[in-house]
Amino acid sequence: MTARTISRSISAPSEGRRVALPPLPDSALIAVFGQLSLHERLELVPPVCKRWRELCSAPSLVSRVALGRASGAEALPRLRSLLLWLARHAAHVEELSLTIGDLSGDASEPLQLLAAAAASCGPALRQLSIRLEGQQQPRLVLSSWLCGLTHLSSLDACADTVHIPVSLVSMTAMQTLALAGSTIEGPPDSHKRPWLPPGLTYLRWACRGTSSLPEQVGDGAEN
Repeated sequence: MTARTISRSISAPSEGRRVALPPLPDSALIAVFGQLSLHERLELVPPVCKRWRELCSAPSLVSRVALGRASGAEALPRLRSLLLWLARHAAHVEELSLTIGDLSGDASEPLQLLAAAAASCGPALRQLSIRLEGQQQPRLVLSSWLCGLTHLSSLDACADTVHIPVSLVSMTAMQTLALAGSTIEGPPDSHKRPWLPPGLTYLRWACRGTSSLPEQVGDGAEN
């Protein structure tokens, strides 16, 4: 018997015979699914069976969520889909990254959905990144919903105009704050009283315009 014949006899079972593999434990499947992107896990794996669908959304696999650059007409459907998904899994999301490109038409709804997506994570969220990219960037307003992220330790926000109209003094868990834009605006009374988180250990204030650093900032800030 030649090597080719042996190989064929091993790899090709007789007609009508099925080779059954022992079921893998949940931990092994989660490790395998963890090698896939979030899109692959949610779009390709779930149709196989209910068990796989549930394991693809195991808490350890949904702790980091990133929305790749959503632009034009696709931005709204993707943000709506993300918000529906977060309605079931937001309690396990610790890191959220949202990137929006050029938007077609009115930008108000995409920005509302973006804020709702971040706010839905609540106290579970530890790191948040929001970036508005493209030629025509809407104004990014980080309003009162931001203060609801009580355990947020890191915030990275980038847009042509970044506006934070509320005081962040209550956000005692925040240690890292990175803001970038042509204009960076704080609360209306920011020149009268401190408004940045009191526990900051790192501040990046990358303003291409004339916005000045808050008075409470010491020498440790990066400008």
